[in-house]
Amino acid sequence: MRILPNNSPHTPAKILCEDDAAMLGMPLNLSIAMLVLMLVAPLAYSGLHSFGVNTTQGEVDTQVRLLFQIAEVVYLSEDGAPSSQMEFTLNLQDRATARLENVRLGGDVAGEDAAQAKYADFEIDGRRYFVVAEGFQVPLMADTESGELHPSMGRTLLSLTLVDPEMEDSTPPHACQAGKAAGVRFVCVQEAPE
Repeated sequence: MRILPNNSPHTPAKILCEDDAAMLGMPLNLSIAMLVLMLVAPLAYSGLHSFGVNTTQGEVDTQVRLLFQIAEVVYLSEDGAPSSQMEFTLNLQDRATARLENVRLGGDVAGEDAAQAKYADFEIDGRRYFVVAEGFQVPLMADTESGELHPSMGRTLLSLTLVDPEMEDSTPPHACQAGKAAGVRFVCVQEAPE
């Protein structure tokens, strides 16, 4: 490669200005490049969005199924046994191209919507998805007035406690007492301090 001095009559800027064909071809090249970019950008974004939605859906589905498995262990244990109360860290994350919102766990086991206690649902970019436990379905009730838990994004430590109406010495968390009074065996879920 040959380096030309600034005062040389053959600098690249002077050569480019003197070459009319190079100046005339430059707008055409830029137009072609912009056309290709305009055609490819929406396809690339659509692919990234689909990837983000599918990845987020798979991660939330996996996290909730793990929660259901731990709830099943708690539910099948004896009241007062070490496995009748367990903790689980739920990790919910957004993606750059997909927004996770409104994750719902549990339901009021004593109310008219008691069936909601056996599945979870969540929304990604306004579309609702459901997660149902495979096999045995454990009713979950959160320690809230509605019986539903809406965990925030990020890491949330959850405490799962067996509530059995036949065991009179067990005292469930405050809001879960309504489920015990209804005579239903269930797992009470509450956010635990870390």
